[in-house]
Amino acid sequence: ITFTLHYTNLGTIGATGVTITETVPPHTSFAVAANVAGWLCAPDTTAGSTCLLTVGDLAAGASGNVAFVVQVDNPLPAGVTAVVNAVRIGDDGTNGPDPNDENNTDTETTPIEDPTAITLVKFTATPSLTGVVLNWTTASEQETWGFHLVRSLDDNPANGERITNQTILARGNPQSGASYIWTDNTALAGTRYTYWLEEIELDGRINLYGPATATMPLSGTIFRVNLPLIAR
Repeated sequence: ITFTLHYTNLGTIGATGVTITETVPPHTSFAVAANVAGWLCAPDTTAGSTCLLTVGDLAAGASGNVAFVVQVDNPLPAGVTAVVNAVRIGDDGTNGPDPNDENNTDTETTPIEDPTAITLVKFTATPSLTGVVLNWTTASEQETWGFHLVRSLDDNPANGERITNQTILARGNPQSGASYIWTDNTALAGTRYTYWLEEIELDGRINLYGPATATMPLSGTIFRVNLPLIAR
């Protein structure tokens, strides 16, 4: 998660020795490689560690931005659905105490969704003589039971319906994925379809991927090829 910290000196005089203090939020760690230069953290960069960034002098009305990046723990404890980040800014007090210290802190709550159980590298829909061929490839599958395919006449998955009568059982694992192919032979000529891939986990949870679109060609189209007849 990247938190963008925007700061402004709302006072009428400059501030000196300005610093920003972050405490690594619960259930995260400081993403060393992803953060901008300047953050000083304790050797233990897990949750609860303090990170300090020196801004320096900040003139009246001056402002700036800095990013603070954390890596969410995996797995998260049961019931944890958000990461709460709290930050504070202050100066060294050389020009006197801040008359409004209440606006020197802020908190941001970021909802966390469950990580997807598969790494999908391809999902395509291709019209053919027998219907629309759905093809998907995964690079990894974790706790995946199987797949279903959903089809809609528009681009809204809420209007879609399952077109697979049975679950297509998963063949991949956390270290390697698999390739799958399934043909929608109920697709009508001259119709545009939008497809989504449903991944069913072992605990019953469903993750949706896509979309992929395809338009079936008109049926009954006849192509004639005329060849010259040469007589001797």
